Amino acid sequence: MTTGSLIQFLNASQQRGLLSPELNKRIQGLLDYSNKSSGKLFLSIISISALLFIVAGVFTLLEIFWTDIPKNVRGVLSLLPAMGAAWFFYKKVIQEKTSASWNEAASLFLMLMIGASIALFADTYHMDQDFDRFVIVWLCLTLPIFYISKSTGLAILYLALSCNFIIPHLSFTFFIPNGYDLNEKYYLFWCFFIAYLPYLFLRLRAGKSKQGLRTIYLGWVTAITFIAALPLAVQAGYLWWAVGAIMGFYLIGKKFYAQNLSALGRPFQTIALFFLFVNLLNFSDDFMNENLFRLDQLKNAASWTAEQTTFYILGVLFVLFLTATGFVQLKKNKSLNRLFLFTPILFVMLYGIHCLDEFAGVDIHWLGYLVLNLFTVTFGIHAIIQGHKSGNIIYMIYGLLLVTFLLWMRFSDTDIWPWLKAVFFIGVGGIYLVMHYIASDEYELD
Repeated sequence: MTTGSLIQFLNASQQRGLLSPELNKRIQGLLDYSNKSSGKLFLSIISISALLFIVAGVFTLLEIFWTDIPKNVRGVLSLLPAMGAAWFFYKKVIQEKTSASWNEAASLFLMLMIGASIALFADTYHMDQDFDRFVIVWLCLTLPIFYISKSTGLAILYLALSCNFIIPHLSFTFFIPNGYDLNEKYYLFWCFFIAYLPYLFLRLRAGKSKQGLRTIYLGWVTAITFIAALPLAVQAGYLWWAVGAIMGFYLIGKKFYAQNLSALGRPFQTIALFFLFVNLLNFSDDFMNENLFRLDQLKNAASWTAEQTTFYILGVLFVLFLTATGFVQLKKNKSLNRLFLFTPILFVMLYGIHCLDEFAGVDIHWLGYLVLNLFTVTFGIHAIIQGHKSGNIIYMIYGLLLVTFLLWMRFSDTDIWPWLKAVFFIGVGGIYLVMHYIASDEYELD
């Protein structure tokens, strides 16, 4: 159903007395807001594409005569792209403040022209051709631009470029990758990422009742970038950084995206729930559990480098800070999921059990698996109940899949009497049938 058809349906419902005028106006306001946001994105794409095509043509003309132009003249000409783009940026963004689409286009145009000027100037005077140094200078000059213009597209491109410093160095044998080394300049990624974070929170705070399309995109890109960087830019304490990311994403999502209705409109919460889903199931498997905890064994701490020790300590402090923040926020916001806030405590307990076996030879892993399985089932059932209360079917499906996947894993690895195992899982199937019967009156379609 298109937006126009939905508006006609709402008006017809109001005429029949099925919908109050106030509610109809509010719903149409939300539809109009979404439609305008998509329209602004369309205009931004058009304006950016127009500028890029024009610039491509100009550079093609320059290429024809470039080698025939004297060196000093080329040096001056190489600065013109950035100077022209800076003038255009000043007119459209600072002086005229014409529209959001030109704001995005002028900002991205200036960034690309700065990169072009740097490349042309370096080529003219045969400077160091180090690509990493080129990206560092480019990002440093780009940073103030999106703070001034509040351009979402520019910030996303900035994050993409910063990932250059976490791309691993691959080794090949007959054109086939056979190994890799982590990028030794990973710390530059963290520097540029931290420099970007104030901009993100300024944009999120600017949202009044709900976040718009541009901040939704920004949230998705930020969260995915951070998750992708963890295994490549964290030297030790990966478990604590991962648990901290889950907590941080959940708290940011509840604070800034709570008014958005769909899962796609809540990027941080959606990724936090998915990440938690994967980790709960992974750690409930004894093989995965053992290998994940062995990534940072404390008994090897004496051989760690200063970087590894620093990352491990920062990871622990990261989790402690976010957990404390979560419980403080719980006093102000009762809608926070208490089970989510207890997730770090669960992983601390599991790690303590692992360390007890590692240092003292006391094997009580069975207790950890029992608590983890009970916690996972409880979390899934709680998601089903809360989803039903709030009318959030996606959250109900999430809880159902979490419980179902866990039970299938236990079906494949549970070593008990066959008749008891059969009775238990037949009982589980019966409970699912009862749930279907209860829910069918509400959700079954004619």
